Amino acid sequence: MDERYITADAHQFLPSRAGKIELVVLQAKNASGYQESVIERLHLHLPALLDMGREEEDLVPHTNAKLLEQTRRFLHILEELASSFPQVHIKVIYANKSAETPHPNVKAKGDRLRRELAKITCGTRADLEYLNAADLRERTARGAKAVAQLVFTETPMSTSLAEGYVCLARLDEYYHFITSDNEALRLELFESKYATTRDPPPSTTPSVRP
Repeated sequence: MDERYITADAHQFLPSRAGKIELVVLQAKNASGYQESVIERLHLHLPALLDMGREEEDLVPHTNAKLLEQTRRFLHILEELASSFPQVHIKVIYANKSAETPHPNVKAKGDRLRRELAKITCGTRADLEYLNAADLRERTARGAKAVAQLVFTETPMSTSLAEGYVCLARLDEYYHFITSDNEALRLELFESKYATTRDPPPSTTPSVRP
């Protein structure tokens, strides 16, 4: 939402308005070619999962619980911010190790999926992107952008040089900020020289930049 990742507890921090809501669906396969059956399964399940009037009792028996929760989060945000008429963008990425581009039959079914997803809400834009081995290699070389959320107890203050912020946060919130779900230190939030070593950084001050 407005270029910010929405976490599971986002309902506590939702603003009253939003300019853009984006949902990214990644279908990654360890295969060397694009398959029509993959698009067909997406076409079968995605519209039902993203239906504002969906009946979860019908979905639970054959749907992954995490997928149900994440799509529920998306629908909740759509409902809460509908009055601000945000731009809604649904992007489906189909990635595998193919050396070629998708066959026209795969693209045709992908276009049908895209048109169906565009009906989720009025004015929804839907895109389908195909990533092959060359695309994945090129994107891997770019590096990853680390995203984390820190809950402040007071409004942060900008520094005199406008290069950062000073804020006050609870110790437990800071702990969640610098650790992953399995309580491992998130080295990607610290200086890059520590990201390639097994030793923890000597300082617990992340070098996060906006």
